[in-house]
Amino acid sequence: MPYLSVLMSEEIVRGPRIGVPGGAQAVRPNTRLETPLSPEEKAYYAGIIGEPQAPPPREDNKPVALVVDDEPRLRSIAREALEGIGLKVFEARDGVEALTQYASRTTDLLLLELSLPSMDGYKLVRAVRSYCGNMKAAICCVGTSADPRDEIAALNLGADDFLAKPFTVDRIRAHVRSVFRARKFGL
Repeated sequence: MPYLSVLMSEEIVRGPRIGVPGGAQAVRPNTRLETPLSPEEKAYYAGIIGEPQAPPPREDNKPVALVVDDEPRLRSIAREALEGIGLKVFEARDGVEALTQYASRTTDLLLLELSLPSMDGYKLVRAVRSYCGNMKAAICCVGTSADPRDEIAALNLGADDFLAKPFTVDRIRAHVRSVFRARKFGL
């Protein structure tokens, strides 16, 4: 699949590349949640999951989290943190796998790295919020960059929170609890 600007709307201006070892990367967009999807973006997301549909009903009442990171060790830390506060956790290694899993089940939380192979975290946030039209799932983005523009870009696309690496089990739990509290009270 082509990686970037070919499939993104003209409103998304390529920003500086943020790279991590292993080839994962992200391009910081200059778009907002309110920006309509271009026909190219719609076709790109439809090529991965088809037309957006309501996910199947839940198997139980346990909240579901999807952890998305290309590093197994960091997925393991996140899994430990989230299972420790009562969430059922699924994992994905890249953005395409995450979007496919997201479309197949009701998900209450996405904890995702911005720099991912195949589809970066910015595109994943845009797919969930704008293509799937889901404002119910909480999205916490994780980034390695100290650049505040990464956090601003993720929040402008519809993420609920941003967590800078390095992180600990306690920090993940605190951020997730905070996001769930804010959603409970409609903040």
